[in-house]
Amino acid sequence: MKKVILILALLLLFKPMFSDDPRSIMVFPDANSRMTFFSLHRLHEAQGLSKGKGVKVGILDHSFAMKSHPQLYAGGENFVEGGEEFLTDQEWHGYWMANTLHEVAPEAEIFALNTVPFEKPETHAEILAKAIDWAISHKIDILTYSQAAIKKEYKPILNAALDRAHRAGIITVFIHTGHPGNIMPTGLWSGKDDGREADVNIYHYDYSIVPIAEYQKLRSGEKTWWNPPFLSVSSTSPVLGGIVAMMRSIKPTMGAKECRSILQETSFPYTFEGERAPHAVDAFAALKKTMEK
Repeated sequence: MKKVILILALLLLFKPMFSDDPRSIMVFPDANSRMTFFSLHRLHEAQGLSKGKGVKVGILDHSFAMKSHPQLYAGGENFVEGGEEFLTDQEWHGYWMANTLHEVAPEAEIFALNTVPFEKPETHAEILAKAIDWAISHKIDILTYSQAAIKKEYKPILNAALDRAHRAGIITVFIHTGHPGNIMPTGLWSGKDDGREADVNIYHYDYSIVPIAEYQKLRSGEKTWWNPPFLSVSSTSPVLGGIVAMMRSIKPTMGAKECRSILQETSFPYTFEGERAPHAVDAFAALKKTMEK
């Protein structure tokens, strides 16, 4: 119970940080010169070919703040008992993921799916399965997941749901999920995750705006939780989800196998901070290849 209270307290603490008031945020002064996931993955060029129009993307997460950002979402659903506020009011992880995906594929339709059971983590796989079945019935095209790996004893529940999703034509881009039908992203590094190598590499952080109060701390040299770079493998899922949405907007019949093949075929090796990423995504090349198919 103490753990639950701490989580809720942290969510309430962070809530004021994410205001729609433009005075509450400040752009990093080097935002246009430093590498971002936009520059590395050639996303601006890719958006000249597609912006994800007509594609439905479901985000399996929590804290979407649908009330504060109704323009960001095409719809949403709560799958956690007593968790409605994490769909509608709390603004944290799910909102970051949705906002990131919207930056990549601004014309995709985003659905907020509240699926993180803070009080009963042992039910997480079951809740994800319910949300996946909802996505199947609502003809969602792509699902993203940016939370921790599901424990081994609950994997059969999630894997069965993923099997159903893939048979229905849904493309999943879950982090920490080794299911063979899932297109798994990771950051700019190599190595096994959940039993296998990731399929593609995505620049694993890029939050180029921070609250003014935190920005002032950075300018003064004070260490802060927001001190960039804010390492977040979470962001690799919505970035890849947005790229896949652009690809599927061009070719609606594209399946996961073809999508994975194109992403890897058009990728490039990249070394970042001493780590070798074997399959850094080139979104522009991937979209051009999709148009040729």
